[in-house]
Amino acid sequence: MLPEELVRTFPHLTLAQVHDALSYYYDHQAEIDDEMRKNLSEDALTDSLPAKEVLRFKYDVSKGEFLVTSQG
Repeated sequence: MLPEELVRTFPHLTLAQVHDALSYYYDHQAEIDDEMRKNLSEDALTDSLPAKEVLRFKYDVSKGEFLVTSQG
């Protein structure tokens, strides 16, 4: 997709921002591609969790964040 097409698809971006992002990507392509491969791996989440672990999420209003607990 051309930078001009990206701006039409994502009108909140400017052409300069698209070119900046592309420039950054080309300067750091190997690192970004490695990180994307890790993040998109089918087993990325399951590899990071112990087997048969159940996670519970509870929103703590006073802290404004989720609390995560586990049950094995």
